[in-house]
Amino acid sequence: MNVDWSRIDSFIDVDNEEEQEWLKDMIQTLISNYEERLVELEEFTAKKDNPGLIGLLHQMKGITSNFGLDALRKIIQQAETFAKANNLETALIETAKLAPVWQETKSELKLKLGI
Repeated sequence: MNVDWSRIDSFIDVDNEEEQEWLKDMIQTLISNYEERLVELEEFTAKKDNPGLIGLLHQMKGITSNFGLDALRKIIQQAETFAKANNLETALIETAKLAPVWQETKSELKLKLGI
């Protein structure tokens, strides 16, 4: 399981249908935005832009923390640590792990929320 569902469930009253719909909309927006972040990540990676990579990873870490996307957060945190230590090659190795974990996470979100 890649998602801390207790974190996501804390956003709403799970018995409230209106709030459940709001959560689905929010998760769909999260998915769309995260896809955009991954495109940006590919651009920074291709350019080997370490300062840009650090900034984007920090932003992505915040998103994953807020939504309880723990598997992604752990990889991002490692990548950010390496990038901040100017160990760009190892940071890039870590970031390469994100796409498959994102696909798993996205599938888990969609399945659980029925979207």
